[in-house]
Amino acid sequence: MGTKRRNQPLSEERKALFLAVLAQVGNIGEAARQASPNAVGDASATFRDARRRDPEGFGAAVEDALEAFRDRIRQEAYRRGIQGVPVDVIGPTGTVIGQRIVASDRVLLELMRGRLKEHQPIKRVEAVVEQTVTQRKPNDLAMKLEELTPENRRKLKEILEDQLARRKRGEHSETTAAQPTDGPEGCEL
Repeated sequence: MGTKRRNQPLSEERKALFLAVLAQVGNIGEAARQASPNAVGDASATFRDARRRDPEGFGAAVEDALEAFRDRIRQEAYRRGIQGVPVDVIGPTGTVIGQRIVASDRVLLELMRGRLKEHQPIKRVEAVVEQTVTQRKPNDLAMKLEELTPENRRKLKEILEDQLARRKRGEHSETTAAQPTDGPEGCEL
């Protein structure tokens, strides 16, 4: 029978490398792999054990590293959603003729949903729209749609597209609107 090779003890250097990688990637498994390149099996268990044994020391340092990663996500979301990112402008000959700054409306919307109460999904909206659409006659509905502002038309279109996608997936229309998801380890955007 072969002997099981034991992983190296968790040195301060490995802990420091683990924390530095964790702050960059936000993934305990990946940070453990990079901090323990010669480990046999799942190296993350060693770090999880150390976190559990020393919650106020190493455990707190792990939380700090994860918070640093969440901060990076927030900064990147802000950059993409508000400041925008440079995008190449391609000319008719297929060559780059310049750049323009493009902000992501989707990222901005998620930032708004996460931070601004008035932009968070409302549970009742889908039921009201479905009820309104099914109770109106086609001509009456068309007249009312024309009265909507462009912003409300866009919102209604998103709701209806979401309902259609849910029906195609076999979900019931009574389900609530998708809540904004948290990022890794409960990150708020």
